[in-house]
Amino acid sequence: VLVLGSGSCVLPMMAVKAGAGRVSCILQNKTLCKMAKLALDVNKDSVDTSKIRILDAPVESCFVQGEEEPGEGRSKGIEGGAAALVECVLSERADILVTDWFDHTVLGLNLIPALELASSRLSKPGVRVIPQSLTVKSMLMELRISSVSGFDLSYLNSYRWHPSHDKMDLSRELSQGTESYKKLSDPFAAAEIDLQARCDAFVNRSHVGEEDFPEWEYEGSVKVDTCEEGTMNAVAFWMDIHFGQGVRCSTWDEGSATSNGSTEQAVHYLEELPLAKDESVDLTVLYNRFQLLFDCGSLQNKPRHACIPSWHYDMLLDSQRNDAYERAIRNCIESKRAFGEKEIAVLDVGAGSGLLSMLAARAGADKVTAVEMSQHMCDVGEEAVVMNGYAEKILFLNRDARRMDVVRKPDGTPPDMERKADILVYEVFDSGLIGEGALHLVASARQKLLNPNAVLVPCSARVFCVPISIRKDFVKGFDFQQLNRYSWRPDYVGVELESCRGEWKAFAKPVEVFSFDFYESEANMMPAMKQVEFEVESDGIINAFAFWFDLQLDEENELSTNPFSGKGKTWQQAVQHVEEVRAVKGSKLPVIAKHDTYGIGFEIDDTKVDRGEISTGVPLWDPSWKVSYDHVKQWNEQIVSSIAQDPSEYRKVADMAVRIGARPSDYGVPSEEAAKFCTRMMS
Repeated sequence: VLVLGSGSCVLPMMAVKAGAGRVSCILQNKTLCKMAKLALDVNKDSVDTSKIRILDAPVESCFVQGEEEPGEGRSKGIEGGAAALVECVLSERADILVTDWFDHTVLGLNLIPALELASSRLSKPGVRVIPQSLTVKSMLMELRISSVSGFDLSYLNSYRWHPSHDKMDLSRELSQGTESYKKLSDPFAAAEIDLQARCDAFVNRSHVGEEDFPEWEYEGSVKVDTCEEGTMNAVAFWMDIHFGQGVRCSTWDEGSATSNGSTEQAVHYLEELPLAKDESVDLTVLYNRFQLLFDCGSLQNKPRHACIPSWHYDMLLDSQRNDAYERAIRNCIESKRAFGEKEIAVLDVGAGSGLLSMLAARAGADKVTAVEMSQHMCDVGEEAVVMNGYAEKILFLNRDARRMDVVRKPDGTPPDMERKADILVYEVFDSGLIGEGALHLVASARQKLLNPNAVLVPCSARVFCVPISIRKDFVKGFDFQQLNRYSWRPDYVGVELESCRGEWKAFAKPVEVFSFDFYESEANMMPAMKQVEFEVESDGIINAFAFWFDLQLDEENELSTNPFSGKGKTWQQAVQHVEEVRAVKGSKLPVIAKHDTYGIGFEIDDTKVDRGEISTGVPLWDPSWKVSYDHVKQWNEQIVSSIAQDPSEYRKVADMAVRIGARPSDYGVPSEEAAKFCTRMMS
């Protein structure tokens, strides 16, 4: 058996358990190789791992012993050169070829080229491919912003695009509860990709070159009937994976509240096309060895010079958030009027699309200064303000609020604001509350941009924490607990815990760890540490802390990101991984909570526990992976420093980002990573 993929090594072990005499496994990178070898070592007592061989080389560098003499170019991509070639030699051709090289884009992990090489060089005639074929299922969709809180924000749709295919949880998006997020057709089969036939055609083929293939191998037309009236701007797609003998699985079930398995769905954005109910649409489907595309014949009529991150649309569609902010802003302005304020000036920091600024203007503010660091978002905000008739009241500034002032500069430069503001409105919170610099922005504004009696919206926040288990243990009877070391990240990550309740478990009642009164800006700017204690309610393994916040907008209005309550779509919860410990029901878990004004973190208090007694033996991270991570971080810092100092360097990097994002296979970059790089440079 030859396996392509599966860094966890679950497929090779399943093959041996099913009776395979020999299994060779080719993985996509060295970290996955380490993971696979670790999994084999852990499971050596439950499966005969001597039958499994991990090939630490790319598929194009592997060959069968005796069939091809290694040439000078054969060692390409292999550290150690010719001396390491023994690591990529198979003893014989494979009878069965198994792969799980799928991502949300279907072909973005170079599945087809890998199968062609594996079948031509490494497989026997009549090789059985698992899975045998893929059906690309699709659906016409409207994914647009129209009216939000009574304002026209449709201009944002021109910034909704993606260099490749956007990853999306369709079940989540269709549950947004808005008229402009909906399916416009029933699911239909867009394309069939026969993996078995492709491998059969390449077995024993001596040469596989790019010149052998047209630009598009398949170009077909599908007539799709709409089931709803709307404006189509996207085609959603996913996979039905066929294994033969009637066995199949799908990466999306329309009736499910969440996505199926590890592969999410994809969305291909198109130019907007108004459609009536029961109208027929001619949709062109194209694919080659690397990507799948859709086209409805409409010409591009909007420039794609920038994009807005998908989380921003979630935020705008969160009516719970928007309504709470509107009530708090209105209460504040009415209170100011009641106390005799004649002219009320509002400062909106992190203004984004301008929604909060327009809420303030509609509530009666005389002047609103909207401050936004992103040039693209500033353009969007200005457009929204003009389109909604607030150009005379709202001034957008592309500034960093921490560097603004109300005094004339020594060189005669006019002040950023004519006078200090009476109200500060801001929504600059990440899943961990202070990760976007909220404490610094408020402190700077209170020092330089606000009147002494200025009101803050929001006014305070409380942070809650709970120890959890969010990890892998046994899969198909195999032990993968040691692989949890690869879950580590240096900071907390955002996780929507309420949508994956079956994947984590809380071990104690939530405890309040920090309380921030935003009026106490001097105190908030001092790093803090606090000791807390959790009473463990059940036995198990703790490997992370989940934390969230309650945001007090004013005396009457509050927003919460509590995963145990019905929060909106704006924020996730923050999860910080720690070294695993065993928890015993009824015991106490002492924890140190701390913040450095930019982020909150947690660690188990080793002065009060015996780490040797409670450790599971799984380290916090893999040392070699950590070294690689630190190297990449250093390279990223060098790139950021270079482009910040030299605009021409930024242009070069941005141009390359677009090229990589549009055609990742040309540069050997996985499609998802290429898209992240591109959108980061364009946002």
